[in-house]
Formats: sequence, C-alpha cells, structure tokens
Amino acid sequence: MNIGQVTDDGFYTLYHKGEKVAHVPVDSLAEDAPTYYREAKVPERIQKFTDSEKYLPEITDSAVSEIFKNFWLNRQLLARNQFMKLMIRA
Repeated sequence: MNIGQVTDDGFYTLYHKGEKVAHVPVDSLAEDAPTYYREAKVPERIQKFTDSEKYLPEITDSAVSEIFKNFWLNRQLLARNQFMKLMIRA
C-alpha cells in the first residue's frame, strides 16, 4: 500500500480522495515551526510531600531489642545468610 512519496519541491502536499487539501512549505512544519514553552510547576501532591516535615521514627531501647529479637528468631532469614549463622555461633 502506497501512502505517499518524497519529493524535492520543498512542500508537503496532502491529497484526500484525489483532491489536494494541503500544500505547505516543509520548513514551516519543521525548522520554522513555533515552539511552545509550557510553564513548569511542581504537582501539588509532590509539593505537599516536599513541604512536610521529615519523618523521624522514635527509636527506643525496647523497640530496638524487639526488632533484633524478631530478626534473630526468623530462621528463614538466617538460613539465607551464612554470615549471620557465623555471628550467632561466635
């Protein structure tokens, strides 16, 4: 199926049902085409997150010991890491 051909006349010519409907200089579609610069702005959801206070979790001795207790008791996790097995034996 032939949808067009390249010519050296410098024009973009468009036919629809055998009738010429456009005859435009190629440069006006490429080099001379207007450039549109949109105003850049940060989305509201991102700005809201950026403006909020940084989250710092409260770490207590009991929380730390609970985390490590659960970590050491998790055999599946320990089985994946030989270094941890050696650390437990030491």
